[in-house]
Amino acid sequence: MRIANTLSGLAVLIWLGLLLMGRGLVERVATQQAPGYPNAAQIETYVVLPALVTIAVSVTAWLCNGLNRWPWLLTLVACVSLALLAPFLLRYSGGV
Repeated sequence: MRIANTLSGLAVLIWLGLLLMGRGLVERVATQQAPGYPNAAQIETYVVLPALVTIAVSVTAWLCNGLNRWPWLLTLVACVSLALLAPFLLRYSGGV
C-alpha cells in the first residue's frame, strides 16, 4: 500500500498545483475585464479538469485506505492520472 499511497500523493500534489495555477490564471484574466474572456473552454481546461482529477484520485485513495483493500486500484488510478499529465500539459501550454 506504500507505493500506491506515494503515487497517489504525488498525483494529487501535481494536479492540485495545476488547479491552483489555473484558478489564478482565470482570476487574473477576469480582472482585466476583456470581453469574452475567460470563456467556458478556458475555465474547463484550467480549473474543472484538474479539479476532477484531483477529486478522483483523492476519493480513490480515501476509499482504498479506508477499506484497507485494493492497492492495485489506487495504483492504477494514480498511474493513469500521471500518464494523462503529459497530454494535459501540451494542451495547457499551447502544444509547444
